[in-house]
Amino acid sequence: MKRHILAIACLAVAQLAAQPAPVPDLSALQSAAERAPSDPFAHYNLGRAYAARGDWEQARREFLTAIELRPDYMVPRLALAQRQVTRGEFDAALQTVDDLLTFDKSNINARLIQSSALMGQKKFDAARRALNELAEAHPNSPDVWFQFGVLELAGNHFEAAESAFRRAQVLNPQNSRGLMGVVETYMAQNKTGDALEILGSETEKDPTRQDLLLAFANTAVRAGKYDLAVQSFNRVLAQADPNNKQQGDIYLRIGETYRRKGDSLGAIQALQKARETMPDNVVVLSTLALVLDGAGRRCEAQQVYETTLKLDPNNAVALNNLAFLLAESGGDLDAALTMAQRAKQLLPNLYEITDTLGWIYLKKNLSDQAIDAFSEIVKKQSARSTYRYHLGMAYAQKGDQATALSHLAEALKLNPTKDEHDKIESLIATFAK
Repeated sequence: MKRHILAIACLAVAQLAAQPAPVPDLSALQSAAERAPSDPFAHYNLGRAYAARGDWEQARREFLTAIELRPDYMVPRLALAQRQVTRGEFDAALQTVDDLLTFDKSNINARLIQSSALMGQKKFDAARRALNELAEAHPNSPDVWFQFGVLELAGNHFEAAESAFRRAQVLNPQNSRGLMGVVETYMAQNKTGDALEILGSETEKDPTRQDLLLAFANTAVRAGKYDLAVQSFNRVLAQADPNNKQQGDIYLRIGETYRRKGDSLGAIQALQKARETMPDNVVVLSTLALVLDGAGRRCEAQQVYETTLKLDPNNAVALNNLAFLLAESGGDLDAALTMAQRAKQLLPNLYEITDTLGWIYLKKNLSDQAIDAFSEIVKKQSARSTYRYHLGMAYAQKGDQATALSHLAEALKLNPTKDEHDKIESLIATFAK
């Protein structure tokens, strides 16, 4: 009956970069900006450092300061627009690009960002017109053809997408984007064998290409071929600099692969190695805590969750998971409730958090609050047996057997797991006593 949230979503299993980008020295760049407050380059570089750490608001301020100091400085405008697209702020990105194009109408990078923003708004015809203009002006640009591939893939035009991605690959064979576009096209059609075959073929051509080895391993994970993925990740490790944080990233991926495979011990061992290399990485910590908890090592899991929250007090995933752990292990329910409520504030639309809140209310015998929480989820997720079951439990605790039976009977129709099915049947049986 676990309802932990998996933090590994931000791991980006399909990420292509074999080596993580170096994180800029924030303190040194802050000092540089303070010494030269009128230097747009210093503010731009400081913005990059904030962006690398995920501090978007500070990054945005520094980019805007650089732009204000020198309006014809294109680089911070591009950086700002790109991150606006990444964050789904498509209107803002288009405005940033429009402002940039008043200074440089032929800026290809700005036009590419513009097409991305239009795709984000689902204005595919407008995006295609923009790309057609770019292709006419830059027929041999791999970036333009890659973007065409993205557009065609978004429309499920698989043959056209593959053709565009292959053209991007031919124009720049050292950049794996075009190849990975072809792979994504195959994966979208559930052609996992073809995806692995083309990656394997390219990898054998140059076994030193770590980006291709890593891409092959990531794709094997997505295809559910976990042993093959671990073997491939280990090939990357064999080539990696042991003093580089890249090793921590690979161990994190290996840990996630073992977690998906159901090998808790293998996952824990890999994640502990990742932690040795990246002790302050919240993804490593929260994933390790999750696996420890799932393996029944709750005391260790609690300690790692607490370490995660010291580094990132607003980590809603860790807040939720620790709250549930405390509720399940006989911990401080008031502390658990505070954590779950904070997680709900941070991610109000995540069903798992609302479910955790309801579970804590049940533990505290606050039946009405539990009913409110579970009812909120059932209205939106009526086909999930777990939420129906929990709502039935809440009504049973309140003493409303008729309503409880109704929800429990409905839960049985929704294909619960065997363990959950048995628990529902057991609870129904108590009403007959």
